[in-house]
Amino acid sequence: MKVGILTFHRAHNYGAVLQCHALQQVLESMGHEVRVIDYRQPYIESLYAIFSWKYVRPMLVHPHLKSICHYMATSGTRLLRTVRYHRFRKRYLHTTPKCTRTVLPPFDCYVIGSDQLWSLHCTNGRDEVYWGQFIRPSRSKVVGYAISSNYESLHRIGVEAVRQGLENFSALSFREKAIGRLVYDMTGRWGENVLDPTLLISSAYWDSFGNAGRKQKASVVVYLMRSRNSRETNRNILKKAHRLAQSLNCGVTDLSYNVASPQTFVVCFREARYVITNSFHGTALALIFEKPLYAIRAHDSLDERYVNLLSLAGAGKMLADADFSPTVVPADYTAIRQNLAEMRRKSIEFLRYNIR
Repeated sequence: MKVGILTFHRAHNYGAVLQCHALQQVLESMGHEVRVIDYRQPYIESLYAIFSWKYVRPMLVHPHLKSICHYMATSGTRLLRTVRYHRFRKRYLHTTPKCTRTVLPPFDCYVIGSDQLWSLHCTNGRDEVYWGQFIRPSRSKVVGYAISSNYESLHRIGVEAVRQGLENFSALSFREKAIGRLVYDMTGRWGENVLDPTLLISSAYWDSFGNAGRKQKASVVVYLMRSRNSRETNRNILKKAHRLAQSLNCGVTDLSYNVASPQTFVVCFREARYVITNSFHGTALALIFEKPLYAIRAHDSLDERYVNLLSLAGAGKMLADADFSPTVVPADYTAIRQNLAEMRRKSIEFLRYNIR
């Protein structure tokens, strides 16, 4: 079957590109002819552009010298990031030619997911493409896999628009159980709870992924979505990481600035002695490589993503608040491994049953 994937493959975000690659690999292993649809979502494109008038114009209309200087000073970092993500997509993603929301290439099945495709802050409003509202072959179908969102976005979209969008899907699944429950309460449409694609692939695959032969020192890996906390909170978490590293007699690798390539990102987690993160995919990679973990709650709407994952895995003890005490706690993955294996089986079964 010819399958097209619609997701945030153009975002300069580790989780976005890794989950896309993983879903592509899983579907190809099932014998499908798979392509990632090169849909250029407008807001995503402007958000990760090396230079964007959308960001510069407000600074010029209401001059703010500090913001202008910072934006120009970080242009080199944005360029480096763009080059590294472009190389990743070219090597690891099998994409279609560039297309727009009005003209998508024909497929037998369109898989929409995973990631926060229904979160308004990610797309700057409701994007109809990610709700299956596009012209497609009459006998084609749309399957939603591990779609994520948040309460606020779905309530803002509204019951009628959500219900209308769901009519396009022949099958539906969500990454977070709570989001599936909310959609059910709003519309009466049920979607299964499945794993993020990164967790569908064995740790052996990720072991050999990317820069597998590259030497990377064992360290305490820190990966924070910095905007979720104050600068002071992030500094304190980093200080605690250094204290933890001292106890483990190793260094600290801070990946929070999103400068390393996605391949290097994976290798750092593979070699980690401990992981400290407030990111869903940081949490997922820690589980994949069976690392001791502090998953830091910010007590915002994004916590649910990895709180749900750790709950499913039976790893709730790995959750912590920002004021945690950095002590070395051995991680027993016996039960976690079994729980994830069962969820992986159910998730792959969902894909096999609905894409045929």
